[in-house]
Amino acid sequence: MGDGILSASEEAVVRKTWGLVAKDLKGNGTKFFIHFFTGYREYQRVFKGFADIPLEKLAENKRLIAHAVTVMTAINGLVENLDDVEVVKELLLKTGQNHAKRNIKIGDFQVSLVLSQRSEERRVGKECRSRW
Repeated sequence: MGDGILSASEEAVVRKTWGLVAKDLKGNGTKFFIHFFTGYREYQRVFKGFADIPLEKLAENKRLIAHAVTVMTAINGLVENLDDVEVVKELLLKTGQNHAKRNIKIGDFQVSLVLSQRSEERRVGKECRSRW
């Protein structure tokens, strides 16, 4: 980012590691949420469209898949705009406002971020942890 939030090398690592995920946003997003709900069942209950769906059937649930695609597309937008901090701010503000309406708090995002980092670290190495 231009204001020094990420160095050029950090930005390159984020783009490189995200590139692996972006090859299949739908599949990787769905896998992420299933993994997330496996570790944190209480968060699945927040989603009315698939709150009571058994974990083994979530991969087939179109509402979960649609949400996964929405989330992954939003993250993709952030990564694609790393060089424009104002756009990133606006994207994050919009995401925050949308989630505040649903009483989703920052701590909820932090839990998912930690899980996401662990998942990516297993896939592409520890280098990504410090960048993400």
